[in-house]
Amino acid sequence: FKIRGAKPVSDNIVIIAIDDQSFKELGQWPFPRSYYGKMIENLNRAGAKVIGLDVEFTEPSIPKEDNLLAQASAKAGNIIFVGKVARTKTKAAITTSIVKPIEPLLNNASWGDINTIQDEDNFVRQYNLYQKIGEQRYYSLGIKILEFLEQKRLNHPVDIEDKGKFLKVGNYFINKYKENTAFINYYGPANTFEHYSLETVLDDSNFVTHTEQEFSTSINSFYSYLKNGSFKNKIVLVGATIDELHDLFPTPFYGIGKEKKLVSGIEIHANFLEMVQKDEFITNINTFYFLIGLLVFTILINLIYKFLPPTWNAVLGLLIIFTYGYLNYHLFVKNNLLVPVFEVPTVVVISYVSNLIYQYWQGKKERKFIRNAFSHYVSSEIVDEILKNPKKLKFGGEERTITLLFSDIRDFTSFSEENKSKKVVAVLKEYLSAMVKIIIENKGTVDKFVGDEIMALFGTPYYYEEHSYQACKTAILMMNKLRELQKDWQKRGITPLQIGIGISTGKVIVGNLGSEQIFDYTAIGDTVNIGARLEALNKKYETKNHILISETTYNLVKDRIETKFVDSVILKGKTKPVEVYEVIGLKLPQH
Repeated sequence: FKIRGAKPVSDNIVIIAIDDQSFKELGQWPFPRSYYGKMIENLNRAGAKVIGLDVEFTEPSIPKEDNLLAQASAKAGNIIFVGKVARTKTKAAITTSIVKPIEPLLNNASWGDINTIQDEDNFVRQYNLYQKIGEQRYYSLGIKILEFLEQKRLNHPVDIEDKGKFLKVGNYFINKYKENTAFINYYGPANTFEHYSLETVLDDSNFVTHTEQEFSTSINSFYSYLKNGSFKNKIVLVGATIDELHDLFPTPFYGIGKEKKLVSGIEIHANFLEMVQKDEFITNINTFYFLIGLLVFTILINLIYKFLPPTWNAVLGLLIIFTYGYLNYHLFVKNNLLVPVFEVPTVVVISYVSNLIYQYWQGKKERKFIRNAFSHYVSSEIVDEILKNPKKLKFGGEERTITLLFSDIRDFTSFSEENKSKKVVAVLKEYLSAMVKIIIENKGTVDKFVGDEIMALFGTPYYYEEHSYQACKTAILMMNKLRELQKDWQKRGITPLQIGIGISTGKVIVGNLGSEQIFDYTAIGDTVNIGARLEALNKKYETKNHILISETTYNLVKDRIETKFVDSVILKGKTKPVEVYEVIGLKLPQH
């Protein structure tokens, strides 16, 4: 309602307000009943079609006052008084009583129930059509007014029939929300309908207000209404609009504007009557079909989420929520169709979060499986060496001079976030398979995967002299293979991966350094740290092949590998600078 905003109302329903001005001009509450009798006379003089009087006259007052009101009501013949079906709950049972106007007032008049239904949050969204005691129905003020209008139009009594989904009053068909209620299509906040103060309706030449008495003047406001036809052929509703009389309620428009204004009970009746006369009932979408649709939507959105990366899932989810919100708004404003607001967005959010968690754990599980699987890959020569000397599997290590190769994927975190986990795993598997194959074919041992990084050893477990050359050659072949993969990825619409490689040669402790229960053949030492640092330096130096080697490695391969001096760098944890070289390629043999 707040988003839709107020809607224009017809001018055939007006409200006579028992307001602050009335209290000021008319004196002590309750007002004498003769005042209401005079009000009835003036309104009928002004041509009112029907008068709904939302003031309870259920107990006798001064006989003269009661008689004046009863006479005016009987003469007018168009008055609907109010009463209540009162229910009292005790430990033993619920007792019901009918609290209706005193008998003299019901001569040529009727009455309607004014019980108000408030939801759990105390807002009034439903209109009580009738109260039922046994087989007897006691209809609300609004229904009794509609009954009177139809009887007057048709010039004969009309039946009020409960048809299940709607209540029929003459030619009015009122859609039911629940068993005996209608959902109110509010037209705006408080004071949407034309209001006139009660004292101004009484103020004719025969009535003196406090202001007129105090200043010895004659205002006579009523005559301007008479002249302007303010009440001619209109439904006139009379009721309290001030806090002191405790007949104010929050409605869906509560909180609009700077002030939080409650709506009077009499204006709630006005909204109901306007809705019925305009045939602008709010219809609830069929619950069964909505739940079926929600179930189908839940299945579809989860299927779609499984085939898209998280970023696209988030965009799709927001698009669905905004589209659903607009559709919901459009159906309500244009078709008065009430569709549940939160169910679809809730399904979208829960599905997105659950799929995000699933993709994360599934991706983590699959990547862990790949890393664990590849970590056991070694060359056949190494297997033969281990079979010849099983003692190498025992816990412990020995000092050796070997060469280590480190390679790492650039910006792999961003790549993972931008792509679905299934695609990430597939690309990672393709890349690692190719790189590991090259390492193994060139006498290397895949030590481990540290995140996206490959650590490979050359010259162990069995030693061979040209381990530095084999490591550099392997790096060149890895880069050549990567370029082939990049071309293929581009054709398939996959963002190409970029890597950097660092190679260092030196003394390390190498062997089974896990535990007696868990086998972990690896190397530790300063040379390992240098290799890792060199790989990281590729981010700083924009080298052509992204392969950096240490000074020690360079001295061993310079006759067979084409290189280029890059810089002299003090690595983290070092005090002396280390010369860093870039690998360009293999040197051609001299003839």
